[in-house]
Amino acid sequence: MKKFSLVFVLLVLSIFMVACGDIDTVVEKIDIPGLTGEGTIVDPFTLEMALDETISSEIEVTGDDVSFKFDYVKMVGESFEVLGAEDTTGIQILSSSDNSKLDIKAVALGTYYVRVAPVDVDLEIFVKVVVAEETTVDMMESINFPLLTGSGTLEDPFIAEVSYTQTLDFSFSVSPQKTSNKAITWSLMKKVDDTLVDLESTDTKVIDLVSSSVTKISVEALAETGTGYIKGEAQDGSGTVVYIEVSILEFTPVESIATDVLLVGTETDYIMKTAVGTQWDMLEEELARKDGLIAGTAGPGAGQAVEDMTYWPSLYNLSFTTLPETASNDMLLFEYSVEGIVTFNADGSYEALSAGTTVVTVKSFTNPEVSITIEVVVEDSLYAGILASDFENLDVSDRSDWNFDDNPDNLATRPLLLEWQVVQMQTNSVRGENSDDGNQKIFYLGTADRVYGIDLESRVNEGFGDINKTTALVWNKVAIGAEATTMEAVIGNNDKVHNQFRIVMVTSDKTVYVLQD
Repeated sequence: MKKFSLVFVLLVLSIFMVACGDIDTVVEKIDIPGLTGEGTIVDPFTLEMALDETISSEIEVTGDDVSFKFDYVKMVGESFEVLGAEDTTGIQILSSSDNSKLDIKAVALGTYYVRVAPVDVDLEIFVKVVVAEETTVDMMESINFPLLTGSGTLEDPFIAEVSYTQTLDFSFSVSPQKTSNKAITWSLMKKVDDTLVDLESTDTKVIDLVSSSVTKISVEALAETGTGYIKGEAQDGSGTVVYIEVSILEFTPVESIATDVLLVGTETDYIMKTAVGTQWDMLEEELARKDGLIAGTAGPGAGQAVEDMTYWPSLYNLSFTTLPETASNDMLLFEYSVEGIVTFNADGSYEALSAGTTVVTVKSFTNPEVSITIEVVVEDSLYAGILASDFENLDVSDRSDWNFDDNPDNLATRPLLLEWQVVQMQTNSVRGENSDDGNQKIFYLGTADRVYGIDLESRVNEGFGDINKTTALVWNKVAIGAEATTMEAVIGNNDKVHNQFRIVMVTSDKTVYVLQD
């Protein structure tokens, strides 16, 4: 009989979630500010144009950067269809249209429709274009920055403040709200003899305009001190202008970087050990609650054999701290001696990608000579929560009868229970401390006088840990005959099933099969 080694895994999920495949691009919303409507089939965005007029409309995206495709469509019943070869349209989508704007020229009177859709994303919006001989044009009257002081005039400009190396966004609005053309040209200015003039290409910039849209501008401070000026001018011929004076604040550099959740190293400032698919801190002492579980005192449990328990404290965030707290820019950069082992994020979160060792250098963006180093060791996993080394070192179970109900009252005759490897994936107990809320944070093997199975009680709340991830699992290394076709599993504690479960088969080459029927 042909046999092969597998891992049989039973997972307890706070929220059941099955991965359906990688999603590379996420777009939550597409908007065209300044146009009325919702962009739906029922209520498309509406653009009113005069014959021979060309209008450029900004496209704003909530989510990842994307490229767009533009289609001429027509209304058929209650839906839109792409124009066929026999159809004509009275508008032109100009070649300058891209992932940030839609340029349309009106060439014939009438009502026409355009579909705007991100490439490779299942999302679309619709624009209704009404071309008339005469349109009501609402000219721009003012440009207002509500969070800045000043009035925006030449004599009393809006006042903005930016620290050296900082890039800040400043939101604005135009009035009236129904202004037909909301496009604004932004330019850098300089002061000469109390007069603002255009900044020339040979002048040294103290600030720069990084980007602009119909609702905000992004300004970066290029010098440690100084004052820069920005002028905004409406493109609708109204003559409306706005002036902004940008003062560069005194720069306070980052002097130190630290984290208080990692062990201090010898060759590097800190050391960290974790495993693929986990957020374990494998260099920290294990929680005292594990000892109580093994002894059967952590709850009404019968206890779990020492060699069958895998329980490491969870470390969700490295909590980087930059000092002084008044530093102008606390942005951090990360460099890796070996790429692809682990990734760190500026907020202290991280992801273990593959087995190996790398030294991570954490640097201040504005003061790169201020840095710390972390040696990170990532252990290989056969499956999230199951170390590859534990699988290799475990003997294949020689039992084929997994019926827990055979003799539930006699622990001595139930050695199969102690063959299961129990793994704690997450806990909302603070590292090194016992829980004080009365909840059993691990799991146990029933009660001392009735061994009814394996209790996987494990609670992770929204404030600590990820409730979408597995919180606990049990597994065993078994050989299943090639002729085996079915498995019957009953999960529960008498009439109590509080969480959600999943049964998974994992082969020694890490191939995963989720049992569904």
